[in-house]
Amino acid sequence: MSLGQKTLVILFLTVIGLTGILHVATRILLLRKFAALEERETRNAVERAQNAINDAIETLSATTNDYGAWDKTYAFMEHPAALASMQQEFKNEALQGLHINSVLIMDPAGTVAFFKAFDSSLKLERNFAELKELLAADSWVKQVGSSSTPASGVLVLFGRPTLIAACPILTSERKGPSRGVLVMTRDLDGQFVENLAAETRSSTSLALVSDPKLEADSQHAISALRSATAGISVLVKNSQMVSGYKLLYDIRGNPALVLQTELPRDLFQQGLTSVHYFTGALVLSNLVFGTVTVGLLRKNILSRLIHLNTEINRIGQERDLNSRVEAVGSDEVAKLGGAINTMLEALQKGDLQFRQIADNIRQVLWTRLQSGSLMSARRGSTPRMSQGRTCSPIPPAGMG
Repeated sequence: MSLGQKTLVILFLTVIGLTGILHVATRILLLRKFAALEERETRNAVERAQNAINDAIETLSATTNDYGAWDKTYAFMEHPAALASMQQEFKNEALQGLHINSVLIMDPAGTVAFFKAFDSSLKLERNFAELKELLAADSWVKQVGSSSTPASGVLVLFGRPTLIAACPILTSERKGPSRGVLVMTRDLDGQFVENLAAETRSSTSLALVSDPKLEADSQHAISALRSATAGISVLVKNSQMVSGYKLLYDIRGNPALVLQTELPRDLFQQGLTSVHYFTGALVLSNLVFGTVTVGLLRKNILSRLIHLNTEINRIGQERDLNSRVEAVGSDEVAKLGGAINTMLEALQKGDLQFRQIADNIRQVLWTRLQSGSLMSARRGSTPRMSQGRTCSPIPPAGMG
């Protein structure tokens, strides 16, 4: 594998590793923030729904207190035969405007002096004797009547969630003794839930805790809310929806209703889209960075190394120690070229010295052979080498 290929592999692995690490880190950190914002928004939606229910309870309680601590009601309890006065006060139109579905007035002995049930959807009076008997026999209603303190809350009546408020019957100055109790109820019907959803800007529902048809998510949330100190539970249903749950307790302190709000996961999806955009931009920037880096490496380093290698091969093939490689600049590649030129100079000097030594040796041998030939001629003999061979004279370099 060439140096260029190794550089590409290393750069590719580095870019892939860096992109993967940044993608995972961004996804974990950024989506965690968006998930926290989503949970907070869901909790806020549940709190808004609960506040709306509390406002409805307070409104019903205020209306009940206005009628319960009123001289006219106090006088009516002294003369219950004047039933027409109460019927005049609680006409259908009045109950429709006050969002009241039933009114019960009962004396301290448990005798019902006045009762009226109203269907707000049909705008008609109802004959609801079961509700009358149930409210008259309720221990909570009797306790409020025997005390001087109004009370209100949530109650499940005949399998339907209901708001209830009770007030002892006193004078307008809230003086007694109490002449009984006045009870008002308001059904948490479909219209109420629709208004609740519009006010909280979320899909809102109310369900009975004892309902066996509850979804598994709702049952899981109820179990979590019963065992935890937190008042709101947030569960992610799927990639598109998140739900918030809140337990509502009845007037006796028992869990009666589960309030559920569903919100689209717009915040989380926005965070996920942001992560995708960031990853795409990161990949694109890494590609540009890698391309530019490879180009610069090829131009400033690899191409010069390739040229240097080519020049060295050429000098080696031509055996031309007088040639030099190009060494421009002051970086490591230029210093390598300078080192090669220094080596070539050293080799050139060594070759010259070797040639000079070889010439000197030949000169000395020639001189000695000439001297030996002259001496043999004087003695009349031919100089011979060992084993009986004649030594041929070797002329020095430059001589014939």
